[in-house]
Amino acid sequence: MGDVEVEVGRQVGDFILSEIENCRKWLEEQGYPLEFRVAQAWAKSGFHVRQSVFYDDPETNLPRELDVLAHHQRTAVSKTTAASFTTALTFLIECKSSRDAPWIVLCGVNSEKLTLPIFVQRWLVVGDKEELVRNELSRAWWSKAEIFREIDLIGHGIVRAHKKSGTDLPFHAVKQVLSATHGRAKKIAAAGEHNRCHLLFPVVVTDAHLFGAWLTPNGELELKEVPRATLFFESESGTFLSPPIIVVTIDGLEEFLLAVREMKGICELSEEIVGPWKKEA
Repeated sequence: MGDVEVEVGRQVGDFILSEIENCRKWLEEQGYPLEFRVAQAWAKSGFHVRQSVFYDDPETNLPRELDVLAHHQRTAVSKTTAASFTTALTFLIECKSSRDAPWIVLCGVNSEKLTLPIFVQRWLVVGDKEELVRNELSRAWWSKAEIFREIDLIGHGIVRAHKKSGTDLPFHAVKQVLSATHGRAKKIAAAGEHNRCHLLFPVVVTDAHLFGAWLTPNGELELKEVPRATLFFESESGTFLSPPIIVVTIDGLEEFLLAVREMKGICELSEEIVGPWKKEA
């Protein structure tokens, strides 16, 4: 090979390496690695994971994209009747990169403590035997589950700090994941599945710093950095318009997934519903 060919080969190699680095930088800027890490973390926690899942927006009826869907289910079959029942647990996850500005959860006077009845009754349960499943969820042992520990921060709104104009990224993320959750619930309800019930949880994961903001009894503004928070949206009458939306930072994701792995036990409700059971399907 001549000197010219060697030089051309070197230039081509340098160009490819440069393009790889440019693409890597662009992917980082667009937040794709965050989505990859979130999907990988849920998969390692024993969930079946899908990325770039499309759904029909219930408001516009137009297709939209959800970043990550994590699913776990359990089917039990009755020993006596051979009847089966499946309980499915699904997390619908929106990932948003915002390393240049913190997110702030706005906490009002009612944002004191996330109680078991409020949390469980607002879970989005859809499918066959909804009320029976919801009643089973209200059993006392759930109050000791890790998901209820340290979730003292309840917000009624969320904003991006230092925002001057344009789209409010955290509010948009919450709105989008709620749309995906209600879109999936609508699809499940329309299918009319028998002997199958779904529990749906909207989650937003961000690489931004997350702060809670509230007034102290003395009227002073208090801010505290937190690994996760729970949002509820309410109407003027005080009724809840949304299921609990969990916002968690990428740094707090590992700890949160400890609670998520424990929540997989919810799917054992299948055995409670069919009675004495003989196997899992």
